[in-house]
Amino acid sequence: VELPLSAIKRLDVRATTYDATLGRSSNGVVNEETMAGTDSWHGDAFVYGHPGHAFDAHQAVLPPNTSAGFRRLQIGGSLGGPIARGRLLFFAAGEHLDETQDQPIVTPYGNATGSIERKKTELFARMDQLWSSTQTTSLHLAVNDAQYIGHGGGNITPEADYAQHRFGAIAGASHRSLLGPSTTNTFGAQIATYHWYYPPTLSSLSAPQISILSRGLDSTLSVVGSSGFQYDSRETQINIKDEIEHDVGGHHLRFGADMIAARFRLHGDGSNLAGSYSVIDSGQIHVTGRVPTAADVPKNIPVYSFSIDATPQFIAASQTMVGAYAADSWDATHSLKLTYGLRWDYDDLTSHGASSPDLGNVQPRVAFNWQPDSQTVVRGGFGIYAGKLPYTIYSDALQFGPNGSAPVTLYNSPSTPLSLGSAPSATSLSAARGNLPPREIRATFARGIKSPRSYQSSVGFEHAFGNTWAVSLTGVYVQTIHLPRLFDLNAVSRVIGVSDTTNLDPTSGDAFRPVAPRNGSFRQHTTTETSGRSWYAAMFLTLRHQFTESFTGDASYVLSHARDNTEDINFAATNGNNDFGKEWGDAVNDRRHKANVRGVYTWSKALQLSAVVDYQTGQPINRVSGLDLLGSGGSFGDGFVRNTQRFYGVPRNGERLPYAFEVNPGLAYLMPGTRGRIQLRVDMFNALNRANFSGFPSGLASLDPRTQVGRAGDAVVYQLSGRPRQIQLSAGYAF
Repeated sequence: VELPLSAIKRLDVRATTYDATLGRSSNGVVNEETMAGTDSWHGDAFVYGHPGHAFDAHQAVLPPNTSAGFRRLQIGGSLGGPIARGRLLFFAAGEHLDETQDQPIVTPYGNATGSIERKKTELFARMDQLWSSTQTTSLHLAVNDAQYIGHGGGNITPEADYAQHRFGAIAGASHRSLLGPSTTNTFGAQIATYHWYYPPTLSSLSAPQISILSRGLDSTLSVVGSSGFQYDSRETQINIKDEIEHDVGGHHLRFGADMIAARFRLHGDGSNLAGSYSVIDSGQIHVTGRVPTAADVPKNIPVYSFSIDATPQFIAASQTMVGAYAADSWDATHSLKLTYGLRWDYDDLTSHGASSPDLGNVQPRVAFNWQPDSQTVVRGGFGIYAGKLPYTIYSDALQFGPNGSAPVTLYNSPSTPLSLGSAPSATSLSAARGNLPPREIRATFARGIKSPRSYQSSVGFEHAFGNTWAVSLTGVYVQTIHLPRLFDLNAVSRVIGVSDTTNLDPTSGDAFRPVAPRNGSFRQHTTTETSGRSWYAAMFLTLRHQFTESFTGDASYVLSHARDNTEDINFAATNGNNDFGKEWGDAVNDRRHKANVRGVYTWSKALQLSAVVDYQTGQPINRVSGLDLLGSGGSFGDGFVRNTQRFYGVPRNGERLPYAFEVNPGLAYLMPGTRGRIQLRVDMFNALNRANFSGFPSGLASLDPRTQVGRAGDAVVYQLSGRPRQIQLSAGYAF
C-alpha cells in the first residue's frame, strides 16, 4: 500500500546497522514516517505533467516503427490542522496518477507501437487525540488503488496482453502512555487487506493463447490470442505490537514484541482456461495487419505442444510471524554512543511439510558512533538479520502438489497428435487424471527450509573541513544464507556437454532420472529449499562542498560487487544434477560502478538551477540456449526468473550491457509576492538523449536485453532501452 507523496514526512533506508527493534528483513528496511496535524493549519497542492510526444525525443537506435512517448499527469495535495486545538489534530493527503508509456512491438512479421497504462489513486488520513499529558491515541488509514493495462509490447501483441488491478488498504491505531517520568508504553494494532487480480486486456479466457515458435524452437516470434493465464489473490493481515521504553543513566532501553498473522486466498491458478498452444511457423503464417493475430494462424499449422491446467484449485492458507526484542542506546561518554540489542523471530512457514520449525533466529546487533572532535565521526556495526520467507513458496507447494492443480503439457507426437483448436478440454483431462502425462509436481519443503539470514557489517568515517567541505567513506560487507530456490528431487543426472546443441524431447531425459516418469505421476519432483547463498561488498565515497552562499554541490561514488548462486524462488540449476556450485555469478542487478554528481545554484532567491549527472555500469547479460538441451521438460517457473539452460562452458551472467549515463537538469522559479509558497518547475531527463539499455530479471530470452540467446561474444539484441529525453512540468503550492 503506497502512500501519497504529501503524506511522507521522512523516508529512511536502514541497512547493516539498524537496531533490534526492526526485523524480518535480511537486506534492509525502508521506514516511512507520516505527516501529522498540528495546531496550525498547513497543507500543499501539486501537479506534475509529462506532455509526451510534443517535447520528448525519439531514439534512432530503437527498432523501427516504434515510439518512445511517455505521458503523465499526477496531482495531489494535503491538509492538516486542529479540529480542537491542543487536543484533536487531523491530517489527510491524496494523490492521483495517470500515465501512458509506449512500448515497441517487435516481431519478424512487422513492428508496431504498443503501450501500458498506469492509473493510481492513493489516500491517507491520520488523527491524533491528546487525552492528557500522559495519554495519546493515533488513528491512521491508507487506501491504494492501482491499475496496469497492457496493450502489447515486445513479442506480445495487444490481443494477448493482460491487465493488473491491485487494491490495498491499511487501518490501524496506536496508544502511547506515559507510565512515569522516564517510562512509556506504546501499543499498536492494524488490519490490512490486499487484492491482486490479472484480467485479460482485450481477449477472453475462453480463447487459447498461441505462442509462435521459430523453426529451430530457439525463440518465440510472437504471442497472440488470449493473455494465457488468470490470477486472483487476496490477503488479510493483522499486525499487533507493544513496546516499553525506559530511560535511565544515559541508557534508552526498549523492550517489545509483535505478531503478524496473514490469511491468503488464491482464486485463480495461473493457467488459461482454454489452454496455451506452441506452434511452429514454417512459412504458413501470412499476417494481414501490422502485427500478427490469432486469426492469422492457420488451423493446420504444426503444433509443438499444448498446455492447460486440468484441475484448477482454490488455495487458502496462512502465515504467522512473531518476534521479540530488547535494545539499548547508551551514551557511554560525551563522544561515544553505543547501540546494541538482541532480536528473535519465528516464521511458521518453516513448520510446514517435511520441514521443522526454525526457532533459532537469535540476532545480536551492535553499532557505535564515535565523535572524537566536532569535525569528525567514526561509525560502524555488526549484526545478524533474519528475513521473511515469501508466502508464495508455500502457496506454490499446495497449488502444484500431488492433490493440487495439474498443469499438463501434451507434445505433438504420434502418441498425442494435435492440431490447433483440437486439444482436449480441461474437464476431459481431469476425468482421466490418473492417465495424464508425467508433469512437474511439488513436494512441500522435502529438504526442510530455514528463514533467510544475513551477517552484515560496516565501518565509516566522516570529516568536515571547516564549514564548506565534507567527505565520508563507508565500507560494507554482507553475507546471506538460507535463500530460497527450487530443487528437483528427480533431476536428470546427465550434464550438458560440448555436443549438446539441439532441443530434446522430455522423453530423452527420462532415462537419466532416478525415478522413471509414469502417467499420472511426476517427471520433475520439485521442492523449495533454502540453501542459496549470496555476498555483497561495497565502498561508498561522498564529497560535499559549499562553493558560495548560493551554490552547493556533492558527488558520490559506489564501488560494489554482488554475487550469488540463486536469484529467485523459481531459480534452479541449469544442469539437471542440481549442481548449484556452477551457478555462482554476478547478481542480476550488480552494477560494480555507480557515480553521481549533483549541484544546486540559487539566483536572486527566486530562480534555482539544478542538475544531476548519473553513471552506472550496465547489468550482467545472461546467455541462454533457448533450448532444452537435457530433455528436462518445461517448468512452472520458466516464465519468471528461471535459470534456463546454457550451452556448455557458458557462465551465468558472464557479460555486461553497456554502461548507462544520464544528465538531468532542472529549473525552479519561486513566484514573487507569494513568500515562496508557489513554485513552478521544469525538469529534463536524459538531456543528451542517450540510449541506455537495461533489462529486468527474466529467465526467458526475447523479453529484454539482459537475457540473450547464444554464447559469449555473440551479437546482443537490444529490445528495450531506458527513457529517451523527456520534459516534466510541475507546479506546487504550500502553506
